[in-house]
Amino acid sequence: MFEQKLAVMKNLVKSGNSEIFNNWKEYGLISEEDFIKGIEWMVDEPFDDKGRIVKDLGLYINPNMEQKRLNEQYPDFSMPFDKNDLNGKIFKIRRSYDKNDSRVFSFWEDTKLGAKEYEKNVLVTNAGITFVSINALDKI
Repeated sequence: MFEQKLAVMKNLVKSGNSEIFNNWKEYGLISEEDFIKGIEWMVDEPFDDKGRIVKDLGLYINPNMEQKRLNEQYPDFSMPFDKNDLNGKIFKIRRSYDKNDSRVFSFWEDTKLGAKEYEKNVLVTNAGITFVSINALDKI
């Protein structure tokens, strides 16, 4: 079902026309290869048997990335940031639902696209972790 959408997503990334990838590349120094690996995972079986989204692709935003964005948005109030520390991290997110079909929590499947030590860590969004995410239905 999503093979055609994946092909379109890959084409957008490779042609430089993906707004999301261009943003993640600019602010998080995310490589095209890592982004494409991430969207391949995200689009492969993105829904459960009830049609609910179960996969998201996230980008961890570190304080220097956030400061760069704020400086560009509000140049009159610029603050220094470390240009050498714009290293965002892509991570896979799995959603979980309760018996009432309410989303109850998400967890990191793998924050390093392959590193075993990071598998299945609980993602606590109110613990000062700043991230953005996309899913298979989003326009990239």
